[in-house]
Amino acid sequence: MVAPRLITRSCCVCQRVELEQRWRYASAQEQADMVLTHTYCPECFHRTLAELQLPEAELRPTALVLACG
Repeated sequence: MVAPRLITRSCCVCQRVELEQRWRYASAQEQADMVLTHTYCPECFHRTLAELQLPEAELRPTALVLACG
């Protein structure tokens, strides 16, 4: 049986990944072993909001619930 792989969040701007509740750059080897989903890291999220000049309250990310069936 193949062990299930966890989905890892990757920033769509800076390409850092969230590992153990920290955002960092992963090596090519580490990324090859990951299943990635894309989002914004906190720094890029706030920078993007500032560039768009939109209040953060208008663009709060919502929780995504995945259901396996």
